[in-house]
Amino acid sequence: MQVPIARLALLLVMAAVPVSAQDMVFGFAGKSLDDVNFLTAFQGFEDEAKKNGDRAINIGEKGPEHFRKQSESLATAITQNLDGIALSVTNSDWLVGEIIPAVAAKNIPVITFDSDFEPKHSRFRKSFIGPDNVEIGRDMAKLAKQFLPKGGTLSLMTGGQHVARQNPNLIDRMSGVRQELSGNSAHPKNQPLHGEGGWTETVDSPWYTNDEEKLAIKQVKMTVLNPKVDVMISVGHWPVVDEAAYRAMMTSALANLKKKPIIIVAVGAISPEKKMLMDDKLIHGYVSLNFDQMGRLSYQNLRKLANGEKIPARISQENIVVRSSQ
Repeated sequence: MQVPIARLALLLVMAAVPVSAQDMVFGFAGKSLDDVNFLTAFQGFEDEAKKNGDRAINIGEKGPEHFRKQSESLATAITQNLDGIALSVTNSDWLVGEIIPAVAAKNIPVITFDSDFEPKHSRFRKSFIGPDNVEIGRDMAKLAKQFLPKGGTLSLMTGGQHVARQNPNLIDRMSGVRQELSGNSAHPKNQPLHGEGGWTETVDSPWYTNDEEKLAIKQVKMTVLNPKVDVMISVGHWPVVDEAAYRAMMTSALANLKKKPIIIVAVGAISPEKKMLMDDKLIHGYVSLNFDQMGRLSYQNLRKLANGEKIPARISQENIVVRSSQ
């Protein structure tokens, strides 16, 4: 049988390309392709992959995070020959019920970062990389107590109403806030404060931002104008994604107010613009997470797994806590 010359040339080229451990492909599944923190983490992930000649794939969709979107994106991604997946979990029950067993069936190792599986599902990942989300909440609450040691009225802010209730890291952060303020490490998850430790939540706490920065800014404005509120804590970066828009709103809202509430926000990197918001007392404290490092560590440890090495079940990061002067 004769082989056409063009096809023969292609076969010879393919045969000449060595298959090596450096030709690996790793998936990175954040919660949204629009979220600046996950874009930062993916950049670190991809930069590390390039150092070894590996390829990184950003798995997901644009727009607000949703567990169904994440599950569908993972289903598409695993049709490729992936050597590992780094995953920030949106909804532990949904993902394990819909897609994670299929990932396991393909022997694709998974590590979680930023947001972990619930403990009952931890067998589906090799490691969790990132901060202790309960401690993030506790650190934010400690800042609040520094400003108001006798307690006060609190308003919380979180992500989308339907996703935040199942989102492991956001649930843990709010739980950490309530545990610290109440003085009770067993304070029930999702139960607002009603005077415990001197703290009471407003009737509209928590605010649900739907991961929309403009909506978050409007919600902050309504909270600032409520004279009953002493402290607002946002467990994510939504209000200050657009620092200029936040500054404009706060400058206007605070102009004629005698009582100005304390505002504390969890963010990724503290940009110069975010620092200026704190210097000008438009933000009173940040708890900062290092997403670049999270991405780099995620790739490094996935590669170790792909090469048959063992990795720790948990790789922790320290939170960076900063505050303005009183």
